[in-house]
Amino acid sequence: MEKTKIRRCYSCGCTDDDCSQCIEKTGEPCRWISETLCSACYSNPDKTLECIFTEFRQFCAETYPLATEASCLEKLKHEAEELSGEVWRGERKESEILEEYVDCLMCLLDGMRRGGFTIENMRLAFLHKLAKNQKRDWIHNPKDNTYSHKKVNA
Repeated sequence: MEKTKIRRCYSCGCTDDDCSQCIEKTGEPCRWISETLCSACYSNPDKTLECIFTEFRQFCAETYPLATEASCLEKLKHEAEELSGEVWRGERKESEILEEYVDCLMCLLDGMRRGGFTIENMRLAFLHKLAKNQKRDWIHNPKDNTYSHKKVNA
């Protein structure tokens, strides 16, 4: 006889058998949004990026067990091409475009995770890179409407 896996919300700890804290919080039983997230926590506006990243990390580890840092970057290329095509064609259904941007972000975050980086590593590196870029001089590249920082001779 196969043992049934009991779902548990990573955020509040409720299970299929006990969601009493969710009923106390919302006045009604929760339902499953994903294998590890209940509706009471999903609708929580205070959910931190750390909590979201934890759920995402668990999902990727279970769903894509053979993926590597390099394969995540390869998938990112495909997702970015798809997004770029939609943007350049002017197919601007906002919800679909946003979802494509999130697909790219998910590939990037999973690659970073598989490379050994944490959300805190990313936060600190982002702040460092932003400060560095704010000190640079930028030039417009009219050919493709992008920007590059001016190279400084060392």
